[in-house]
Amino acid sequence: MKKLLLKFSILTIIAAGLISSANAQQVTFDFNNSLDDFVSVTTSPDPSPADCDLTVGPAAVTMSWDNGVATTQPRMNYTGTVGSGSGQTVDPTTMKFMRIVLNNTSTLTRVRLKVTDAGANNNNINAHTISVNDTPGVFTAYDFDLTSEAAWTSATSFGIQFRVIDPAPLSQTSNIAIDQIIFSSSLLSAEDNRLQGVNIFATGDRLTVISPVEQTEVNLYNLLGSRVKSISKTNKRLEIPVSDLAAGVYVVKLKSKEKTFTQKVVIQ
Repeated sequence: MKKLLLKFSILTIIAAGLISSANAQQVTFDFNNSLDDFVSVTTSPDPSPADCDLTVGPAAVTMSWDNGVATTQPRMNYTGTVGSGSGQTVDPTTMKFMRIVLNNTSTLTRVRLKVTDAGANNNNINAHTISVNDTPGVFTAYDFDLTSEAAWTSATSFGIQFRVIDPAPLSQTSNIAIDQIIFSSSLLSAEDNRLQGVNIFATGDRLTVISPVEQTEVNLYNLLGSRVKSISKTNKRLEIPVSDLAAGVYVVKLKSKEKTFTQKVVIQ
């Protein structure tokens, strides 16, 4: 769920020339069993919602689409409040950076921010190249600098659109899983949303997960992207029986509030 974090002490980091992200104003859309005020829509040429779906899971929301609609550009739109003001809202006048954490097992190569202003004018801003055919369950963070985007400052709504720039038309396979979307008043570091102090190892017919945070969602994926186990961890140490799984490489993903951790493991 959305969390609004506002710290009042400001620490200047001379070496980086940035305001510390620990003191940033931040809104996190954490897709943990919730769409968090996002809806799916498609554009160009057929805007039928039936062509694109958002499926809620315990660790991320998955966007899928009809492969038969070759030129559809899947998009997820935010339906909550955008603009300055109080409450849980995205304020484009102060939040000049965006991070999206995703796993792309499709052939879509670009993600961009689409914004609409009070005059109903649409603008495409800040496209970002993303990796394709990712290992299922392994998520990557992509950061957007919106400080020079005038259209973002006056935005009243926004959406996240995925597309293929080259080659065209789009050739879509598989899907995209979105873990988090974060807006912040300063650039986030690589460790800001990574769960720390995690130790994962497999021995015999057990997979052991140790983390300092007790309330954690633990998901295990095979390399085809299928989730084979999902457990809610309530202690610092969790033992998961894996004798029912075929030997091979798996991806373990931990999620606790707005922080995540991903690691590959080999089960004999």
